Amino acid sequence: MLDDDGTLTGDYPMPAAYWRLAEHYPIVVRIRAARIPTAPRLAFAGEFQALSDIFGQRHLDLWWLTHHDAYLPEPTPRRDAFDTLTAALPETFVTVVGSCHPCCLFLTVPLSALTEQVADAILAAHAGRQSDA
Repeated sequence: MLDDDGTLTGDYPMPAAYWRLAEHYPIVVRIRAARIPTAPRLAFAGEFQALSDIFGQRHLDLWWLTHHDAYLPEPTPRRDAFDTLTAALPETFVTVVGSCHPCCLFLTVPLSALTEQVADAILAAHAGRQSDA
């Protein structure tokens, strides 16, 4: 597995917290990473692929929960979830740009950062999103 710092490690067990989220959020593989020194937690949508035998860092894809158009001024449930998660756990999530169009943003979380605290925050945002649907 490729860790956050880019080093190669051996087998990486699935974090226990993942099994609480597996039903709702798929795993994607970050196959390449843009190196932007001033924005280490920024990624482009084309850097991710669906989980397969591709080598790369595994992330939990929170697109369904957090994708929104950054240009639209009005709040939306997905933007609220995005803002809530990034405010509660800074330096945890990766902001991904450009999935639907250049201004679309969403979050992923590296599996290496998926703790029970992170899972709790995602599930709380998920519950809030379900009540808005």
